[in-house]
Amino acid sequence: IQLRNWAWWDSVHNTPAIFDTWQIIFWLLKLCQITNDKKYLEAAERWADFIVNNQEQDGSWIKYAFNNQPHTYYSRVSWALLELWQINKNDKYKNLAIKQLNWVL
Repeated sequence: IQLRNWAWWDSVHNTPAIFDTWQIIFWLLKLCQITNDKKYLEAAERWADFIVNNQEQDGSWIKYAFNNQPHTYYSRVSWALLELWQINKNDKYKNLAIKQLNWVL
């Protein structure tokens, strides 16, 4: 289900999926917190990089989004990026999450 580019595969639409991928980040961050093993944090960063590398200039996601259209409920994706930022303090994740949330507004 995990692809080489760290995306999560949407088996219904046969494509990588931005929305499905964000959910994995939450589980990886929780595993890092429980085990104190940084390999889970590093994996979460790779999953997050797939997300941010596919963000549109305006902050939305179209590529690998449901029906290749931007959706405001992808603010949940930004939530995962902000959770990651709270742990690793990499402003890239915070800034891109805020960019998407501004697009939502």
